[in-house]
Amino acid sequence: MFQSGVFPFTGRQCARQHRVALPAVDHPQARQLARSVRQFRMRRVRALHQLVSGRDRHYRTGAQIWRRERDLSSIADFTAHHPIWQELSANQQQALTSLLVQRRYEAEQPLIWQGEKADRLLLIGEGRVEIRIAGTGIGKVALETIGPGESLGWSWYSPPYLWQFDGVALEPVETFELEAEPLRELMVQDCEIGCAVLREIVHTLSHRLSASRMQLLDLYATP
Repeated sequence: MFQSGVFPFTGRQCARQHRVALPAVDHPQARQLARSVRQFRMRRVRALHQLVSGRDRHYRTGAQIWRRERDLSSIADFTAHHPIWQELSANQQQALTSLLVQRRYEAEQPLIWQGEKADRLLLIGEGRVEIRIAGTGIGKVALETIGPGESLGWSWYSPPYLWQFDGVALEPVETFELEAEPLRELMVQDCEIGCAVLREIVHTLSHRLSASRMQLLDLYATP
């Protein structure tokens, strides 16, 4: 046992700081932060940032645990492991995959922009995307960071079909995207496909609302 006041050398005195918004899902089983940071006298912090960057964690990935060392660089590899496709029959999978388009974005490039036309559902295959929302008097506020296996965008599903958030790549990002209009038509034609996609939308909405709630608690709660 260690003697009182004696501590072993850690091997690294401090991790390199990486200024990015804290991912709402650092591990697939941890779906939300436990409580507001105001309880730790951090209420006025506009965006909580990672204390240890992904490159310095023992598993080095964060949300990329979802990949589990698989090569998801192609549409076939991606759909074989994504929850939406796993719920469908082979014919249904083929119908949905026919609408899929693979795209790549560079670091700091916007994927979606608040107020612009919401014309697609974006599924993240690789990289991290920061969700930002415009705040009165304080500019853009980082709401959360999403990564592989998560989806970006639900505004494409219902009128007025306008994005409610910004989505900006923090690093090179690969997406698999479904164009909104043919996707909505397919969801009407095939109820099982519709239910599978809607479950993804509900999950995304729940995730965004939870992140927004944490921001509001920290912004408006009394000291």
